Amino acid sequence: FCAQANGTSLLNDAGVHATWLPLACDPEIHGQRSTSRSRDIAFVGNWIGEERVRLLQLIHGRYPDSYIGRACFENMAEIYSSAKIGFNRSVADDVNMRVFEVLCSGTVLLTNRIDGGGLSDLLREGKQYIEYTSDDELLDRLVYFLHNDVDREKIAAAGRAEVLARHTYRHRM
Repeated sequence: FCAQANGTSLLNDAGVHATWLPLACDPEIHGQRSTSRSRDIAFVGNWIGEERVRLLQLIHGRYPDSYIGRACFENMAEIYSSAKIGFNRSVADDVNMRVFEVLCSGTVLLTNRIDGGGLSDLLREGKQYIEYTSDDELLDRLVYFLHNDVDREKIAAAGRAEVLARHTYRHRM
């Protein structure tokens, strides 16, 4: 089994039989917490990869009322649940754990387009998560979804419902 679709293809091309088994979430650990949306944006993770670091600096400079950094495992769901938007920038066109963690927490996911990574096979863009392809589009979407609570919460709820219905570790087992 391989956690990334593009890795599965590489293994199969090399003659190794591999099956894609995407990452997922655990509703008890990553589930929505009862808290207000007091933060603009949340990103829990490492400052790695030149493009991710650049975008995190851009966001932090414009939205200082955000959480950007590492956190204890136990605090992640609280951080994401308190944010209006959960930001993701994959490092290698991977559908990383953050995708599922943000959605499970009931927060709208804003992620880079993940071509070839299989995200579009799992979730519907614009209905269950939001994507961006450029700095301008990222900033436009941040402004829009920070100021349009109804649209933001509708997409967040649909994303959460989808991961709970099909993308938990129990589903993967």
